[in-house]
Amino acid sequence: MFYLQDKISKTRVCIVESVDRLDKVICSMDKTLAILDEILMDNQSKPLSDAFDLLDRGLTRLSEARFMFGSR
Repeated sequence: MFYLQDKISKTRVCIVESVDRLDKVICSMDKTLAILDEILMDNQSKPLSDAFDLLDRGLTRLSEARFMFGSR
């Protein structure tokens, strides 16, 4: 029984660490999106618009993954 509780505890720690890493990635992507948004507003360039859309979709997927693992 102790072995199972230990495994569950270690799994929880891994999940919390994964959520923390996802939070850092999401924060980094938020900053990147803000910078790209400024560039896009200045240039109104089609390739930058496509890159912005791809990053936005990536951020959405990361947010969904974060909520799948639960957030603190």
